[in-house]
Amino acid sequence: MLDRQAEQRRIGDRVAQARNDAGLTQGALAERIGMERTQLVRVEIGERRITVSELAALADELGLSLEWFITDSPPAVLSRRSDASKDASSPSLDLAVDRAARDVRFLLERGVVDYQDRPIVAVPTTFEQAESLAGHVRTELGLDFGPIPDLGRVAERLGVVWFCEALDGEAGNGACVELPAGGDRRLGVAVVNGSTEPGRRRWTLAHEVGHFLMGDAFASEHPPGETERFIDAFVVHFMLPRDGVAQIWQELASATLRRRALAVAARYQVSWTAACNQLRNLRLIDYAARGQLAEDVPTRGEFVAAGEMWGQELRPPAVAPKYERAVLDAYVAGLLSHDRTLELLRGTFESKDLPPRHEVGPYPALSG
Repeated sequence: MLDRQAEQRRIGDRVAQARNDAGLTQGALAERIGMERTQLVRVEIGERRITVSELAALADELGLSLEWFITDSPPAVLSRRSDASKDASSPSLDLAVDRAARDVRFLLERGVVDYQDRPIVAVPTTFEQAESLAGHVRTELGLDFGPIPDLGRVAERLGVVWFCEALDGEAGNGACVELPAGGDRRLGVAVVNGSTEPGRRRWTLAHEVGHFLMGDAFASEHPPGETERFIDAFVVHFMLPRDGVAQIWQELASATLRRRALAVAARYQVSWTAACNQLRNLRLIDYAARGQLAEDVPTRGEFVAAGEMWGQELRPPAVAPKYERAVLDAYVAGLLSHDRTLELLRGTFESKDLPPRHEVGPYPALSG
């Protein structure tokens, strides 16, 4: 009896959390799902057991899966950094990270996905160490000093499963949590806010990869702000390596500073601010030039007119490619139900896009 009551209280807590995250009052949510407000109040405080049909209606209204309400959050989600950085916590971002971690854990526990272990590297204590670490990781991946056109695949190779979702404007840029992957192995799960511009999305994913590689900022002995500075330094040299930027700068030596900066931003697919900052860091321009360039953000047409074309990586909705392939393989093999497959793929596929599946055996496909 006690176990049943504890379960009711736990589900009630999840219902209250989901309702608050959606910005709804008890009365408003109850009306939407055809329930009396007093009944919803009793559900939230654990005095009334919610029926399956009521929970299904509530999950549909709030855009969540039934599984979100009946299983605990992965422990790593509770350790998500909450410093005062530009990527500070928000309800919609926290909810997206929680959902992503649950889905990856669901697939890990069933052997649908598998990732290699990644050792933790020390957080740099100097900017020189940050640049050296960026170069080391690039070398490990077989990259030279050129652009990284497919950052999503690189992130997965480094142990981060990512999701790009169009969140609200107050959600921040993104977040990453560490998820136990069996034994001593660990896996990163990142969510990138797809509502930001393309260069910012790529930068955010690289930043969250940095947090994962370094065991995340909250575990560092350094003050949060200082740790963020060194992770940012790692990211800028990972995305805009010194030798590659210098090569473009020399290639366009006869062009204006702005034309050269356009080439750096477009070819490395980073934000205009990031390109201008790195040019200053590398002493290719001075502070005054950096300020003038950064204030006048180029339009898409200016890039096109200069012959510098932008890619559209991480356009929402999007999921990590290895994760996507694993989900589709599991569906074809009959291990995932139709609805659960579409849910895991986050709107990147419709029913008509799914591949033919093998004849399902005597056991039901996993649905939650």
